[in-house]
Amino acid sequence: MLHPKTFTRFLLSIMLSTLLLSVGCSKKELFIEGEIIMSYANANDKALIDHPVFLMADSVVSRSLEKWREGFRAEMKIIDSVENRINFIIDSLRKTIATAGKNTDSLEKVFMAYNDTLNLFYKEKNRYRADVLKTLIIQIPKLKGIKTNQQGKFRFDAATLGTELKPGKYVLMSGYDAERQSGILFQTIELGDKPVVTQLTVRDIDPVLNFYVERGKEGVMLDSTALRSK
Repeated sequence: MLHPKTFTRFLLSIMLSTLLLSVGCSKKELFIEGEIIMSYANANDKALIDHPVFLMADSVVSRSLEKWREGFRAEMKIIDSVENRINFIIDSLRKTIATAGKNTDSLEKVFMAYNDTLNLFYKEKNRYRADVLKTLIIQIPKLKGIKTNQQGKFRFDAATLGTELKPGKYVLMSGYDAERQSGILFQTIELGDKPVVTQLTVRDIDPVLNFYVERGKEGVMLDSTALRSK
């Protein structure tokens, strides 16, 4: 039979071992943290500070993302067809003027009118695409948004979300907008039993929901020297 003091020490050792085990096995809080680093044309990498970033369940995005892409593609197809028609007319006029020789003033006026129309079209096309991409994020349901700090870093956890993150599939989304390019950043996150640290970069630009303003398609008016440039 154990002595009372020995038995007490035995119980205390069991309780201490159980306590240490429970502390050691307790679940650590899950979080998703990272930074947004973008590389723009003719510029060094840049951390996006005070920049919105959103976290949501993958199931929410999956139902909508392909619809957005299809809608954006359809809109761009219509717009591109108009651009192609204008370019066809301009090219035809340019060839006609080049082979006509003299007395082309009236043709040149028509050419410049179409050229002005094309450049106005480029302006409106660029503005439209930018507006569409900027408004897409606003339309995403059940947003859990925060902003990056002064180092371009963000963290989603119980403190920022108001509820603990659970293991599952999530999506990080943000937007970017520079002088000649804009679009949506999209990254799928598999959150298991450990926190996730990541980066949003140019590699996460959605292949459809983005655009880049090509040189010569900014929407700048040209003079009549464009007639003889090709």
